[in-house]
Amino acid sequence: MTEILCRWLNEDLQLSRRVEPGTFAKEFSTGYLIGEILNKHQLQDDFDQFSQGRNAVSQVNNFQRLLPTLQLMGVIFSDNVVKALVEEQHGVATRLLYQIYIALRRKERAKLPRLTLETMGAAKLASISAEMYKERLKSVIPREVDVVLRKVSTHSVVQDKSIEKVVTRKEEQERQKQRTYQDEQQTQNLEMLHKAKRKNKELMAKIQASIIPITKVPKEMTKTVRIRNQELRTKKAEVGWCCNRELIQGH
Repeated sequence: MTEILCRWLNEDLQLSRRVEPGTFAKEFSTGYLIGEILNKHQLQDDFDQFSQGRNAVSQVNNFQRLLPTLQLMGVIFSDNVVKALVEEQHGVATRLLYQIYIALRRKERAKLPRLTLETMGAAKLASISAEMYKERLKSVIPREVDVVLRKVSTHSVVQDKSIEKVVTRKEEQERQKQRTYQDEQQTQNLEMLHKAKRKNKELMAKIQASIIPITKVPKEMTKTVRIRNQELRTKKAEVGWCCNRELIQGH
């Protein structure tokens, strides 16, 4: 439906600005082009007082002037619609332009002049106070400073989240680095322990190999040695006795 409306706006009406489906919501967020459409159908005599600005003052001025005309045409144009247009909500401008398109086609088929429209809508217009509606629009359309503050706040929130993600990622990298370091240290300690065990085994093997085996002396040889030792002690005793006797006799 947006493409059909774009062909109508660009080719049939030939608006001052070309409208594309991708920029549809933005182009109609100020109300200026809506006023131009109505002016081309001789329904918006005060179009020369419309503003092309995108600030809150321009938007209030434009939508305030559009309200009586759109209500005469039977187009639904509430505060919520204005708010949605200003906020460029998806699909709102398309639905509003479609209503305007149908109302204009109906007017053309019925060949109703503006005077007839004004007469038909006189009762509705009598209940509308331009100043009161202007004040209502001010509450609906955010001030420029509010828009800027909201953008700054949104940017700040996005930036904070981005910083938080970076910090979280860095903390995770640090934890991963610490885990890797601990794993490497544990691996090195195990390798050192295995090396120490291997060296200990090798040292024990060398010590074992250097020990000279002691041959066990047979029991018979041990007995013979003991007898000979006993004989030697006996002889020593006899020699000592003889020597003592000779010494005694010599005195």
